[in-house]
Amino acid sequence: MHSATLLASLLASAHGFAATPTGGVTVECSANEEKFFVFSYDLSLIYPFVARLGGLDVTSNVTVTHGLVGNTWQGLQLSITQGDTTITQAGGKPLTVTSPNTLESGGFNVLSESFCLGYGTWKIRMNKPTHPEMASYNTSAKAYLTLEERLAPGAPINAVPVKPQAIVNWANKTLNVNVNNFGGFNVESALLRPSDGVLSPFTIRWAIYRAEMRAEAEAAAAQGPFGMAFIDDNYSKEWADGEVDYEADKVVPAPVDIPLRRR
Repeated sequence: MHSATLLASLLASAHGFAATPTGGVTVECSANEEKFFVFSYDLSLIYPFVARLGGLDVTSNVTVTHGLVGNTWQGLQLSITQGDTTITQAGGKPLTVTSPNTLESGGFNVLSESFCLGYGTWKIRMNKPTHPEMASYNTSAKAYLTLEERLAPGAPINAVPVKPQAIVNWANKTLNVNVNNFGGFNVESALLRPSDGVLSPFTIRWAIYRAEMRAEAEAAAAQGPFGMAFIDDNYSKEWADGEVDYEADKVVPAPVDIPLRRR
């Protein structure tokens, strides 16, 4: 992203903006298992992040933040189940961001410890958040709402963009980032949806990847707010991906032995 270099220089003086991901606990899987990890993020921390870098501090202003800074993940738990086996943590730690969360604790991006899944079908579940301000969450809303609709009273909480405009202007000027076109999309493109690229600080997002993606995920996570791009950039490489109130069956396929063709 074009602003990554500028952001990195600003972050050099903003100690503790996010937890630094590590290589995780060493996990050895059996011959009949594959190794995975979960990447999740907490965009609500954009508000204390902006304040730390000298921007407008609205962290405690509930008319703007709905009291959700660090609390969007309240009550959420990701579970992975096969038969009598249910995984909700790895290495003694939760699989995803937890609430309350801060820049100094979980940070923007959380990588779970690695865990092993045996071959076969696993049921992936994420429940609904319990914070009352998250009750209007609508996973499909961002696909069709315009920026104007997202700014209007009563918009689904996960579609609400960064506010007030003073923060949008500050980010444009200081970070060279348009939070209402975070991906730098060509706004004239007919292929874009009405709100593509709009940063939504109260959106929940998590994805499960195979272990070979871990080093790349750690590098992305270290970029703080820009780490969220990892999930979108690696959509085709995810084993599972979701938001809230989610349930799906996912398969860990066993290797297929193909006998050599007889000559």
